Order: sequence, then structure tokens, then C-alpha cells
Amino acid sequence: MVCILSICIASCASETKPKPINKAPSQKKQVAQKKKNSKKTSEKKANPYWTNLQKQLKLTPQKVNQLKGVKAKYDKQRKAAPKVNGKTNQAKLKAINTAQNKETKKILGDKLYAQKAAFDKKWQQQQKKNKAAKKKKK
Repeated sequence: MVCILSICIASCASETKPKPINKAPSQKKQVAQKKKNSKKTSEKKANPYWTNLQKQLKLTPQKVNQLKGVKAKYDKQRKAAPKVNGKTNQAKLKAINTAQNKETKKILGDKLYAQKAAFDKKWQQQQKKNKAAKKKKK
């Protein structure tokens, strides 16, 4: 009898309450998942160069997509161009740029190509100003 009582007392004494579930880590996981999901679902912001070019030259979305394709094609060629002493061969770059300009002119025509060239020049100047302004702020 004493044995049974001691077993009962021992079992009751060793009985512990279940630990409360810590919700903080799971909430962190949920927040992290929400951030990942929002990045996946959010659409890429349109590049301001292309949107401004389309507005100023009054291009169709198809023409803009063609121009983007041409740019991507020749960007790959520039990256793959052979390098000498860490610098890309200037003659090869010139040939790539000439081919890109010809293809762009073929898509746009003479008049729009001239307008695009003027737009690009203006755009580059604006980007340089923006860069210089950012450096001054730092």
C-alpha cells in the first residue's frame, strides 16, 4: 500500500504542465513568407526609359518590345565580346553598336530613329545630372 501511494505521489509530482506554445517564431516565419510572396506577386516596375521613350515617340507596345529585344540581343554580344587586358576590344564594340543601330533604324524608320537618337542624348544628360546630384547629397 505504501508502495502504491509512493508511486501515485511520484507520478503526480513529476507531472508537469505542458509548455506554452511560443508563437513568436511562427509569426516571424509567416511575416517572412508574406514578404517573399509579395515580392513574387508584385509586378516589376516599368523601366522609366522605355515608358518615356514610348510616350515621346508615340510608339506602340509592339515596337517597344522589338526595341527591347534588339537591346537584349546586343547586350549579350557586348558581354561575350573578347577582352584584352581586362578591356573590351573597341573595334568589336563599335561593330556591335553599328549593327544594333542598323537594326533599330530598320524597326523605327529614319524619322523616328532620329527622334530616338535625340531622346537618348537628352536621357543620358539627365542621368548624369541625377548621378551628380546623388553624389552631392552623400
